[in-house]
Amino acid sequence: TDFLKSVAVLVAFLVTLSILGALGVTNQVSAQGAYLPPYSIYGTPTPPSNVAVLNSTGEYWGPYIGSIYFTWFTTSEAIIEALVNNYIQYDAGGVGSIQQYNQLEAYVKAGEVAINETPANSFGYLGFNVHVYPFSNVHFRRAIQHLTNYQAIASVLYNGILGIASPYYYLPQVYGQYFSPQEQQAYQKYGAYNTTAAIQELELAGLVDHPAQGYWTFSNGTRVPTFTIYTSSGTNVQLREQVLSVITNAAASINLSIQIVPVNFNTFVDTLLPTGNYEMYNIGWILGAPVNPSWVYYIFGPYPLNTNYQDYTNETVWDLSTKLLTQAATYQEATQLAQQIGTILQEDLPYVILDWGVNLIPVRVDTWKGYISEPPYGQLFPADIHPVNTTFGTLYRFGQPQAPDTLNLYIATTLYDFQILGNEYTTPLQVSLNNPVQLFPYAAYNYTVSAGAGVTPNGHPYNGTVVTMNFLPNQVWWDGVPVTALDYNFSLWWLDLGGFSSDPYNSSVQTIEIDPGVIVNYTAESQNPGLEWFGAATGLVATYVPPNDPYQITIYFNTTSVFNILNIYGVPILPEHILGKVQPASFASESASQYLPQELFSGPYVFGAWSSSQNYAQLYYFPSYFLANPYTYWISASQGTSAQFRFNAEVFNPSAFSSTSGGYFGSMSAVTTATGTLYVLNSQTLSQVASYPLTSLGNGTYVASIPTGSLPVGTYTLVAVLNWTGSPYMYFGNGQTTSNEYTLHEYGTLTVTPMVTTTTTTTTTTTTTTTTTSSPTSVTKTSSPISGATILVVVLVVIALIFIAVAATTRRPTT
Repeated sequence: TDFLKSVAVLVAFLVTLSILGALGVTNQVSAQGAYLPPYSIYGTPTPPSNVAVLNSTGEYWGPYIGSIYFTWFTTSEAIIEALVNNYIQYDAGGVGSIQQYNQLEAYVKAGEVAINETPANSFGYLGFNVHVYPFSNVHFRRAIQHLTNYQAIASVLYNGILGIASPYYYLPQVYGQYFSPQEQQAYQKYGAYNTTAAIQELELAGLVDHPAQGYWTFSNGTRVPTFTIYTSSGTNVQLREQVLSVITNAAASINLSIQIVPVNFNTFVDTLLPTGNYEMYNIGWILGAPVNPSWVYYIFGPYPLNTNYQDYTNETVWDLSTKLLTQAATYQEATQLAQQIGTILQEDLPYVILDWGVNLIPVRVDTWKGYISEPPYGQLFPADIHPVNTTFGTLYRFGQPQAPDTLNLYIATTLYDFQILGNEYTTPLQVSLNNPVQLFPYAAYNYTVSAGAGVTPNGHPYNGTVVTMNFLPNQVWWDGVPVTALDYNFSLWWLDLGGFSSDPYNSSVQTIEIDPGVIVNYTAESQNPGLEWFGAATGLVATYVPPNDPYQITIYFNTTSVFNILNIYGVPILPEHILGKVQPASFASESASQYLPQELFSGPYVFGAWSSSQNYAQLYYFPSYFLANPYTYWISASQGTSAQFRFNAEVFNPSAFSSTSGGYFGSMSAVTTATGTLYVLNSQTLSQVASYPLTSLGNGTYVASIPTGSLPVGTYTLVAVLNWTGSPYMYFGNGQTTSNEYTLHEYGTLTVTPMVTTTTTTTTTTTTTTTTTSSPTSVTKTSSPISGATILVVVLVVIALIFIAVAATTRRPTT
């Protein structure tokens, strides 16, 4: 991980079932009419603030960027130069050296750049090939831990400017109650810096010291070779090498030779790590949100991220981490289990933890405003970011330190994959912008968590957690098909969150039928699992979507764990009408030209392009995103004139997707056969004031004329709804198996201003004549003006899957 500065804060995981209780909402209405997500939950939309950074605040409506251009660099110097020259506006690579930190200070003082500090839930580590001697021997790993001088690492990291040097698996500043004195004592006994202790541990591992000759041998007399540590050759490689040199220099002092070899990050993750062709390595994990101690299950327990990569096996850790994930019914139980696990890991040392979770992310604040910072997760992107003095902008360049490995959501694992994918899909819930340990509605407008036992409506016994979610009815896929709870239900089973290798209700059957005709081969999927998804919700037993309400889902577990909700809240919602025809195991092996046209989501940004050869990917704003802020499309007219609301209706067209030697390119097609209505709503009560038909002007352009003579001066919310019929698709709501109904919507804001008057007075000796005329106002599509504000230097950071919604609790490897 990048070794970046931290502000030490104590963030204990305090989410309780009372926090996760139901949120009130008005009755759900049909998405076919003028529907907006309830303001009582999501807040009242307002023009985005022109303050540079909104600390743990901001609104859930947005985004405000027309197109996001992701580009990646090979060196940290190159990405910093791109930022100071305003080629990029966001440097996700962070500050990798004190020289870069000092270089940016002048731009900070000038109000052009903000570099700010907040801790992140992430760590960098030294890993071992635990299946090859001597790295498989715990005494060898303890020797390396004894060679790790954290005072020296802290000096490399400038004593907190570039990172927190720490050996702990649960950093006290982030994990609070889950860190124990026993973990600290285990470190002092088995890992505190001591070269004499390192020699003793190497001898216990079976190595023989020849101090007079200046080398080591194995027990059979073979001379110990130079060992290798692989590290990423990407940005900030010099800093990583300096940290690792603390270990290699200490090793050299006792005649143990270790070399550092930089290697391409994707090559290591895709080739070396899965095949076991390595000795030691240095990368990092970003652990996601909210803070959750059960991450140890996914990285060190019986989960594919472990078993398919390092394959660390410790039966006690496997058992305790499984209990932590699935059986901890109270936070007291979770704390006890986490403390036991932390102590065992500190003794067994599958990793030598080097530094914990710190980022310095520089961004441009002279031309873009509205960054949101939330410790310990950091900078939320794109969230409320918008161009200065306007509510909507065109191109925003996001600089990454590495290229994405894949954009196949099923097999994606790295941060750099999800920095792009996370802007395309939606999830049921998100992490609150105001409370970093509390969940908040997203695609589901409310939810309840309870415990119970019995039989589900579809006949399956359960004994554990019960989660019910109600989904907003105004969500649509990029092709205009409505999003429902049926799609989320499909996602849970298609991704195999339960980790099944056969039908969970009949183990002799390899397949499961999610909906009529939607059959998934679980045996094949378990042999080629999605590493971020397979088994992520251990204990899942059944789901139920009422036949008369496709917007509600109840999820049943056979475990009563406080973490069950955290294992499902951030699951990407996938389109059943597209992927219901595709086997996950087949999807995993498809080429980009095959899988990209099928990755049709409902998030705020539509796939536009991806070119590995030209180092970029591009996404485009989706106007029918369900939380689009009405203030991104602002029109005005003086009272008594007519305002025109005009927009282009387009849908993602997989059949027009193109693949060339230069990359992959998505395509949108105009909607030309729709009919629709523009609804004018009171912006406070959302009651309907008027409605007007939408007229097609051809080529996907629709317009409605709004006479303002009867409208009082003020601001109104506009909701345009288009409906049309097209090719049938699979749909299982309300007893149906297919549907051919499509819909799009667009939000806007109308400001009716007072009538403009001019007065001409003519005076004679006998009479005075006064003439008053109204003056028509030209109406154009504009974004909202925002007054200027002082630019402040504030706290910023970026971590995985925190975008508009802070997405899944998945673990992301990073350099």
